[in-house]
Amino acid sequence: MIKLSKREKFVLVGLLLILNIILRFQVVNNELFSDSFLMHIMVNSLNEFGYARWFLHPLSVAGLYPASYTSSMHFLLSGIAQCTGMEMRWAIFLYCMFIGLLSMFTAYLMAGEILDNDLFKFLVAFGFSTAPGVLGYTTWTIPARGLFVVLTPLFIYLLLKCRTSLKYVPLVVIFAIFLFVTHHLSYFLIPSFLALIILLICFKLKTHITIRIPEPLMPLILLGGFLCMFSIPFFTGRFIEESRYAPISVNYVRYIGILVIFAISGLTYQIFKRDKGFGELFLLLTLILLTIFIYEQTYMKWFLPIFVIPFAGFGLINVLRESEKRKYILPIVVTFLLLAISFSAYFQFLHTYEKTSFNERYMEESTYKTGRWMKDNINSTAISNDEGFGNRIFAASDTTRFLVPFGMIAQIYGFISIDISEFERYPITGEDFWFTGYKGPAIGEIVWQSVHMLRRSPNDFNITWLVENVRCKGRVRWHHTGNPVELLNYAHGKDCVYDCGNINIWRL
Repeated sequence: MIKLSKREKFVLVGLLLILNIILRFQVVNNELFSDSFLMHIMVNSLNEFGYARWFLHPLSVAGLYPASYTSSMHFLLSGIAQCTGMEMRWAIFLYCMFIGLLSMFTAYLMAGEILDNDLFKFLVAFGFSTAPGVLGYTTWTIPARGLFVVLTPLFIYLLLKCRTSLKYVPLVVIFAIFLFVTHHLSYFLIPSFLALIILLICFKLKTHITIRIPEPLMPLILLGGFLCMFSIPFFTGRFIEESRYAPISVNYVRYIGILVIFAISGLTYQIFKRDKGFGELFLLLTLILLTIFIYEQTYMKWFLPIFVIPFAGFGLINVLRESEKRKYILPIVVTFLLLAISFSAYFQFLHTYEKTSFNERYMEESTYKTGRWMKDNINSTAISNDEGFGNRIFAASDTTRFLVPFGMIAQIYGFISIDISEFERYPITGEDFWFTGYKGPAIGEIVWQSVHMLRRSPNDFNITWLVENVRCKGRVRWHHTGNPVELLNYAHGKDCVYDCGNINIWRL
């Protein structure tokens, strides 16, 4: 057991705080990633209307009803913006900085329940808060996953506390409900519940049953557990997002970081270690059960660092123990930690992301200023020839309404009305039931396309402005392959009231 003095703890936490703040400052002072702008529009609607207009049914709170979404992050961010009076982009920056720093402390608490070792707790806090996946979702962006990933270590801490005191049970129940309405990643917490229950039963039976598993067999049982869980999606075809033969290592290394090397060594150590503690067994069993979802990369690449980083902590601790005998060990570990920071910083500041008709990663300043100009000068409704670009302008403008090809947002702003009879609930045995609940027509996309093709008149939706992304070169850009340019051609015969080089605004 390694104990740090109060002074050492203060210095280490202070330095880690400074590092986390630096890593979350961007060269471009604007919002990042496409999903964030859709969430931004929903938060704007809360600020404007004072209530969630996507709540059509109690299940809407958890995003399990047509045209709905998990909602806790939106209310939290709307509350920050309204209480501080900040412009939304700065409220988003403040929110992300807060949850980014919070990730240090939630990881520290979780690590303390797994292993009572001060250095281990600090290393887990360091690894988790600076992992590329955590940094990506706590840097000027507001997908709901970010809040969920940051708070999950705190949930694991409370869950493990239930073993020693029943007073934590109500907190776990309340917090589980909160996470359930934060993001559908909450389903991946079910293995943690199962792991805790299994271990509690085993430890209880241990006092009454004298039969013990021989220690040499334990590693084989654990390895068999990993193999069994991995084989379920491989042989059944369940819980597979793309292909069972698709490479999965690249995505996980990308979002966990360089510390995955130590995580592998830490996992190997824990498998073969004798006399494991309750927290260590819980971590191992949870990871075994999570292996069944290994091919669900879209979600698991964000969720897995929560349970992999502690194994990296074990690996680092084991190596540092050898530093007392071999003086060159400490410089090697420091070098690896610097490489881990450099790896994360590369994706934060230097990595080149794909560019098409606008910068795919962040909102450009010209886009933001156009949105603010529209807020001050345009009171009616607009549409854009570029779906992603239109979301960004809509988010920046706050109150100027846009018809966008997303049914939930179109319903919020009154462009469409959801007819539940057109939707069908997925069977509870299907994987889609747990993520979307219902299947039905993409009404928002249908309406958006019909206006661009002039099958529906813009006047039907009070659309009097078209915001053109000039870099689309006279085309309409969206995720379908169609090229409906009729509305754009019609607009080019009208008055252009705004031109900043990359953006034109036409009066229809």
